[in-house]
Amino acid sequence: MGQLSRWPQRLSRNEGKGYHLLALLLELATCIDEENPGYDEAMPLWLSRTLREMKQPVHLREGLPAMVRISGKSREHLSREFKRWLSQSPVRWLQDVRMAWSADQLRLTDNSVTTIANDIGLHNMGHFYELYKKTWNCTPRDHRLQYHRQRGST
Repeated sequence: MGQLSRWPQRLSRNEGKGYHLLALLLELATCIDEENPGYDEAMPLWLSRTLREMKQPVHLREGLPAMVRISGKSREHLSREFKRWLSQSPVRWLQDVRMAWSADQLRLTDNSVTTIANDIGLHNMGHFYELYKKTWNCTPRDHRLQYHRQRGST
């Protein structure tokens, strides 16, 4: 709820910009999803809490060090538990979450690709484009254009 408390002020300052309302709805959906993350009920509470916390942009920006800090576990233990419960490394999971967040931002905001990449801690644009293309089979710009074309035709 603390995250959502900023929105009334944001919306009042940016009247007429529909993408702000869409961003609010995305954040609201994320909060609802956090209440029911869909992870295995047997998963340790510290791990499900870490996964939920890491979806916040401030933690995505910091990356693996934030994950270690939030979990309160060693990097090695974190890695073992990720492989056990999620069948992937923490770095791979983090990349997937970053790419999903960046795709949402491209669809819902007018932020530049550079701003979006920096917001999630990927300052090397070549690396960002490589990850994005590997994940979505298109460039960030093409993804945004495709989405807006689809929205225009419906």
